[in-house]
Amino acid sequence: MRRAAAVCALILLGVACNNSTNAIPTPSVATSARTVPPVGQPMDVVVGSAPTGGPANAMTVRIIDPHGFVVAKAAFTAPPAPHVPDCDSVLQPPVRVGAGAAFYADSKGVVRRLDRSGTVSEVATFKLTSGQQFLSFAVSPDGKHLMASVITVPAKGGQWTEDVERADAGGAAVVLSHGTFATALPTPLVITGWDSGGPTATTNSVVCTRESLISHEYTGSALVHVGPDGRPLDRIGGSDCVPMDELPNGTVLCRIGLNDCQSLNVRTSSGTTLWRRVPGCGFFEPRLSPDAQAVGVNANFSIIYSRNVSKPASFAREESPNYALVGWAAPGIMLAVRQNGELGFASALNPLTFTPLGVNIGGQCIGCVPTGLTLAGLIPPA
Repeated sequence: MRRAAAVCALILLGVACNNSTNAIPTPSVATSARTVPPVGQPMDVVVGSAPTGGPANAMTVRIIDPHGFVVAKAAFTAPPAPHVPDCDSVLQPPVRVGAGAAFYADSKGVVRRLDRSGTVSEVATFKLTSGQQFLSFAVSPDGKHLMASVITVPAKGGQWTEDVERADAGGAAVVLSHGTFATALPTPLVITGWDSGGPTATTNSVVCTRESLISHEYTGSALVHVGPDGRPLDRIGGSDCVPMDELPNGTVLCRIGLNDCQSLNVRTSSGTTLWRRVPGCGFFEPRLSPDAQAVGVNANFSIIYSRNVSKPASFAREESPNYALVGWAAPGIMLAVRQNGELGFASALNPLTFTPLGVNIGGQCIGCVPTGLTLAGLIPPA
């Protein structure tokens, strides 16, 4: 997730009813204003969703304030999941955040910018020529530069290929590197974001699998910065860090090696351990708070581990989950989703306190995190 620790706004990416691209400023989706929990500051949050029963690639990106009012939205067709025989494709989020706006990629590889006024502008194109291509892109914090990885699934008997590309906002995309893979199923470099050190990517990444993943966004064995030639530079988090989440300042949440399914290790970019917990195996989609002081995980039920609190906080008093964590809306505040698809805020100190946003993504959503619902980032106030 790409988060800012400042006061921020909510972008909801949801299923649309059509495949056209349009921007619709709209005053509200809530019947009344809501009061956020008394921890942290009011924010607008960036979320992507694909409710149960909707087309996987028909989506809507929404900017929603902390009272449940939709500030702006745009409908678009996201890149489809390539077909890989006997394997389930792992897609990166089609929406990112930068420079106080949402950036989203459509099925042709066109990246557009949506701001809080509802204005949509075309930013760059990482051309997709078929539905058999994986696209992942990132935007610099100032919104002026983009980088992408485009991985092409071959026809039977062919070779996988990957292009790493860059573009300046408003300019043409340039291919930085081109590679082919002789293996039947490659483990390529996948662009994941942009921190204070530059664009980032995972290496040896999983692009399709039949196994459960701890993280769908960080599927590789290492997190690295990517150089101007499109090739890996320094490893983030130390030589044994397998990434699960990262903050804009380079603080990273790690596993220790690929076989570690038990520990949560918060480290600096250079690899110094700040704090750790060992909850045991079985968690997925762990999210590091914007101030790096807590980690939220989903398991049989959702749990928050805090640096300065020895006992974890739970979202449920019984095994059956009532909520699923989507991500951090601010230090001390998590965005959560109820069983019925209702979004709301929960305090990290008392997760059983759920403040509805008045926004419902539809469907039975308790199992839709992260493939059907992800927090893409936060927008600082104007």
